[in-house]
Amino acid sequence: MSTRLRPTDLKLSVIVPCRDSAATIGSQLEAIAAQEWPGGFDVIVVDNKSTDDSVAVTEKYRDKIPGLRIVRAGDRAGAGYARNFGVGASTADAVVFCDADDEVAPGWLSAMGSSLCEHDFVACRIDLEKLNEPHVVASRGRTQTDGLQRMPYPPYFSHAGAGTMGVKRSLHEAVGGFDEAFRFCEDTHYCLRIQLAGHTLVFVPAATVHVRLRTSSWQIFRQARNYGEYSVRLYKASRALGTDPLPHPWRAGLQAWRVLGRSVAGLRYRRARPALMFQFGYRTGRLLGSVRCRTVAP
Repeated sequence: MSTRLRPTDLKLSVIVPCRDSAATIGSQLEAIAAQEWPGGFDVIVVDNKSTDDSVAVTEKYRDKIPGLRIVRAGDRAGAGYARNFGVGASTADAVVFCDADDEVAPGWLSAMGSSLCEHDFVACRIDLEKLNEPHVVASRGRTQTDGLQRMPYPPYFSHAGAGTMGVKRSLHEAVGGFDEAFRFCEDTHYCLRIQLAGHTLVFVPAATVHVRLRTSSWQIFRQARNYGEYSVRLYKASRALGTDPLPHPWRAGLQAWRVLGRSVAGLRYRRARPALMFQFGYRTGRLLGSVRCRTVAP
């Protein structure tokens, strides 16, 4: 159980990993500039090998965000690596993560900070409606809108998107940060390890982040394929950490392919295409992951 702190005693860092986000990071920084926290906060934008004008756009916000810093994480590409690098540059008591292509809602930092005064590990709610067209929103369902996401296999822990999390810096360091070997699903793996260490992930419904989804069929397919492949790696990693296996996990996979096969005709319709491309990409990734990891996930 974390010791309850007064808001004035908790210094926060907002960590924003950024790679080629010149088109969107301005909106995110504008939203962050409007946030307030009585304990004080700084903003650390982690440039992860950007080749566009992301840094130049960020520089324009130095007057609006007095605590703004830009650090260069240039050794390799990777969201987990960039977040770890940002935490390493922080001296705050706790950090909150948000992504450069999303937009935090008014009151987000105050709600996250208040929860971190009492808890060690928290996550906010996601809104998809503001930044996405309705048919794109329909492809992803109500992910982390009314509560945390949940792993579909033992130990059935809660998890959240990395760009919605807040954590005490000491806890982040105690578990070794994000596992940088996970290029995708690193946030779910992070949640698993922290909870196996005895800490609870607490949902903060008063804090909201507006998430921007992929829009083109290829972007959706590629992202889902990566999620699918690394979800198998996650399942294998969870087994190595001592969690129980599920019996006959291949049955669920075969049933998912059958359902998807009956839906292929829907690709001709624009409104149905995002959901089908996501499912097709995810299932393709599961096959790739099963082959490469020599294991079958549910």
